[in-house]
Amino acid sequence: MSALSSSGSALRDLGARCLSEFVRYSIKHKHATSRDSPQNVRALLQRLFGLAQHPSALRRLSFALAVKAAYRALREDLESIELFLLELLQKSVHALRLSEADPPSLGSADALCEVVTHLEKVLLRCLLRLCKPREDREMFQQGLIGEHGFMQWLFEACVADGARARLRCTQLLERICSQLPRDAEADPVVMYGSSRAWVKATYKTSQLPILARVHARSSEMVLSANHRNGGEAGGRSGTG
Repeated sequence: MSALSSSGSALRDLGARCLSEFVRYSIKHKHATSRDSPQNVRALLQRLFGLAQHPSALRRLSFALAVKAAYRALREDLESIELFLLELLQKSVHALRLSEADPPSLGSADALCEVVTHLEKVLLRCLLRLCKPREDREMFQQGLIGEHGFMQWLFEACVADGARARLRCTQLLERICSQLPRDAEADPVVMYGSSRAWVKATYKTSQLPILARVHARSSEMVLSANHRNGGEAGGRSGTG
């Protein structure tokens, strides 16, 4: 853990690789009758969460490097995904919000955006499993849905401080809602299809002020992407 917070990039990378090996070893040697492995991983993540919330930009960069190194081992273990993924994603978004004013040359905000993207892919792959409540989660015991579920936190995070964090939360909300089942136990499974449909079903209205802001940010995101792609196309045609 000390190596992760080093000012030297080579030492930070070494610390991240060692941490990844520890997570991989803990998962590989766990037994069905023992909870030692989840506890080992939980203890490690608690220390990493301290880095995610640290005022130092270097510590938050260390958090991003550690998660990028360890998530490959975590994503292959469904037990770890069910227990830790939602909290890990929430802490990553929080770290991204704190990194809004970090020096661009440090790369902490970019690294945290990559972390959120990696975790998003795992979440979408395991969506149905994460809909189920688990009392042994530290956060979001209701899972994705429910009164205090991850989706309600994510919805509110779409209008919180930090432009990059808001953008990523808005993107994540829309992508989850497009695949989120109205009833995970139903057969066939019917999806919400959009964030607007999820909000209407959850809050019994589609007229919430926060919803207008979320969709305004979604529209800004689309316009910005179209403008950027148009500029790139124009540059290519100009050089041609």
